[in-house]
Amino acid sequence: MSALSEGYTATLSHLDDGAVQAAADQFKSKFVAVTEKLYSETASIYPLRFSKMKDWCDWTKRFYSLTLKTQTALGKGRAEEARSLLSDLRSHFHFLHTTSTTQKSNDFIYAYLLETRADQPEIMELAWLQTLIEFGKPSAKAKAAPAEFAKAESAWSDQIAAVLQDGSLVDGELELLRAATGRFYGDFGVQFE
Repeated sequence: MSALSEGYTATLSHLDDGAVQAAADQFKSKFVAVTEKLYSETASIYPLRFSKMKDWCDWTKRFYSLTLKTQTALGKGRAEEARSLLSDLRSHFHFLHTTSTTQKSNDFIYAYLLETRADQPEIMELAWLQTLIEFGKPSAKAKAAPAEFAKAESAWSDQIAAVLQDGSLVDGELELLRAATGRFYGDFGVQFE
């Protein structure tokens, strides 16, 4: 999964830089190659850690399909379509981890990010997710760089605490919450695991 994460994040980085062809090349070499291998070897075989997933075959087919659609969009230079499909891929992995109860800190950061995108985020849900981020299993990246994760988590936590201290969101605070969470997600939540 680390190779998928690397390909995914590198693809997003190239798109952010406006380098669609570099994103397409990166996605094809790092992400598509791993996806094809994963699909050919495990399409009908449940990996042990995902044994609670009831529809593994359907999940892998959808994963493969999303990957090919993303590759096509990138190959045709359709950056916004590709970005949307990349978001769908991240959601697809989040669904897998949630369904199989294998979430780690990166999944909780992603869930927090999704909640901040709501028109009216639920403050109690944000508080719960923050607890899961703080005390949940660390992702591979968080484990590999514990000091950096702790520093980023602390900075993010301080920023959102200032926004959420009164238990509600007023004008302008939602944008601050989204921006702080977006940075934290970019550093430690974007990975698939």
